[in-house]
Amino acid sequence: MRARGERMLAIYHSHPDMPPEPSARDIRGLGYPEALMLILGLDGVTTPTMRAWRCDMVNVSEVPITIID
Repeated sequence: MRARGERMLAIYHSHPDMPPEPSARDIRGLGYPEALMLILGLDGVTTPTMRAWRCDMVNVSEVPITIID
């Protein structure tokens, strides 16, 4: 990816039993702080919820998601 001049835009994962917010473990394991962290929350809801976060190991801020159909 780096050799081709590409960059990581986002990384996603799910939280089966928690809301879609970065956990301390998520932040500690952050390998690409320049990429958005997309988290799919499945915590007992009928419709999963996805939220996006920008994390730089110190600051965590939510980024609005807009889906264009």
